Amino acid sequence: MLSKKIVLLGMAGVGKSTLGKLLAKNYHLPFIDLDLEIENYTKEPLQTSLDRLGDTAFLDLEKKVFEQLSHQVAVYAPGGSFIYIAHHFQNDFYFVYLNENTDTLIQRLDNLDTRGIVGIKNNSFHSLVEERALLGKKYAHLFIECRNRPKQQIVDEILNTEKKQWSESSLGKILVDQLIEKVVKKRGDDRQIQMAKQLLMNSLQNPGCIPSEASKKNTYFFIVKILAEEDLSCEETKLALSKLISSISVA
Repeated sequence: MLSKKIVLLGMAGVGKSTLGKLLAKNYHLPFIDLDLEIENYTKEPLQTSLDRLGDTAFLDLEKKVFEQLSHQVAVYAPGGSFIYIAHHFQNDFYFVYLNENTDTLIQRLDNLDTRGIVGIKNNSFHSLVEERALLGKKYAHLFIECRNRPKQQIVDEILNTEKKQWSESSLGKILVDQLIEKVVKKRGDDRQIQMAKQLLMNSLQNPGCIPSEASKKNTYFFIVKILAEEDLSCEETKLALSKLISSISVA
């Protein structure tokens, strides 16, 4: 299931933190910088932890800290080395790999020796970029070629592609039917529910469309009825409703 637990992957300098904050703002979600969380956990700079632990133990630390945070529905921006442990979380998160030209990355980075880059002591930066991009193509649900484009343009590509993937998967339509069925069983069928169902289906099939204010009102009325019936402690229900709401609220 595509969820709002989104992880941005990519090399240092690609712009994960900047893009992550913009993406989180669009989704109305918190943003979590994993490198900062690791530093808060260890009470020392990232490079110091890497020097003290070595590459393998540092990856174990990165995995441990991420696991402690992973219950949160948020946009996550981990360090570039997270791609080496991404397979542990592939089924529970939506991975977006951000790829950038090596020369562009080097121009942006003036602190390669103190950046806390796993593997840099035994490999060239160019080889790490190539190695991680291959892993990104293997594990990511979405692979983005940034090409030094404006950040908002990249964010828009992520939003549009993720929404298109979700609607085309048929999962959206299944969720709509399941949620409507639950409401109908408890409250009975009526014309307003059927109208709202059609509006939601249209929104899922055409994510770029902008519903009229009347359509939005009817659709939100339907979602409120679902909210009144569903157990909001259920994580999947919250994610499904969040996705349905976002699919009709694009302006």
